[in-house]
Amino acid sequence: MKTSRFSLFILSLVLPLIILTSYSNTAAAEQTFPVACTAGAGDVASLKQAILDANANSGMDTIVLGEDCIYTLSAVDNTDAFGGPNGLPVITEDVRFEGQNATIQRDPTAADFRLIYVASGASIWLEEITLANGRISNGSGGAIKTQMGAVNLFKASFLNNHASGVGGAVSTMDFYANASHFEDNSATANGGAVMVGGLSSGHFGADDTAFINNTALGWGGAVTALVDSIVTDSHFENNRSGTGEGGAIFVDAKLHFVYTTFLNNHSDQNGGAVSAFGPLSMVDSIFRGNRSEKNGGALYNYTTVQTNATIFEENQAGSVGGAIYTNGYNGGLHSLTDSSFINNQS
Repeated sequence: MKTSRFSLFILSLVLPLIILTSYSNTAAAEQTFPVACTAGAGDVASLKQAILDANANSGMDTIVLGEDCIYTLSAVDNTDAFGGPNGLPVITEDVRFEGQNATIQRDPTAADFRLIYVASGASIWLEEITLANGRISNGSGGAIKTQMGAVNLFKASFLNNHASGVGGAVSTMDFYANASHFEDNSATANGGAVMVGGLSSGHFGADDTAFINNTALGWGGAVTALVDSIVTDSHFENNRSGTGEGGAIFVDAKLHFVYTTFLNNHSDQNGGAVSAFGPLSMVDSIFRGNRSEKNGGALYNYTTVQTNATIFEENQAGSVGGAIYTNGYNGGLHSLTDSSFINNQS
């Protein structure tokens, strides 16, 4: 018994030291890599080296871009077997880009390539940064594609990116954007700006984020999400879908809106603004001036919907349901509370 107590006493002294040492090693592994910039012109070679340095260092690292600098990519850096051609080295470890209002863009005269590809097991965080002109002609995610990881955004802008597959700007398994902006992005398939799907544990989240003038020839003019989705304080305007549904957003899972506006979105099929295959709830939101060529000028849904304090105004459907069309495929129960319908037509 004495030996047992002595062993426990020694363990009580050593264990905290082991934990502290482990924590110290982890903390030490996290590094910051600054990227060079001269007179507003970003040093692309320095940016590539920062990514390689971050890849070589375990743990979350931070890459700091030059304030207000523009990093213009003019050639393919690598061609990944899963992702296709990329302008920057493949990211293999978790990394955070501290943008300081910098821009990473593809030279419009250069060959087609994606800006950033994130390999399996890694995720990416972007803050105060613009990604522009990414273009992938035989794949998904014109600006960013992750193989399995997450994309997390704060004050990030995505402008004029294109993918021949899904996700004109971003294709990922897990997505969250705060105070961000997506404009003039396009996809030949689904999700003109963003495509999220493939993992049951993934989600789509957007807060205080704008999606403007994005286009998908398939489903979801701005967003296609195959995962549970929450959108708050956001704005969808002038987005368009083609052969699929959901002029602004298509979701094949649970979907919840709060304080969100849908203005002048258009679908060549059903759901001028929204098409929802899963349960949908809306609170204090506005649908105005949306149009579908078929059914549901603002909203087309397949299952249960709860609408609270929401305005539907001047939406139009080419066939049935100027504001809302409930398919009933998965139940179709629609609950309305304190909501308004004004000058909708079909």
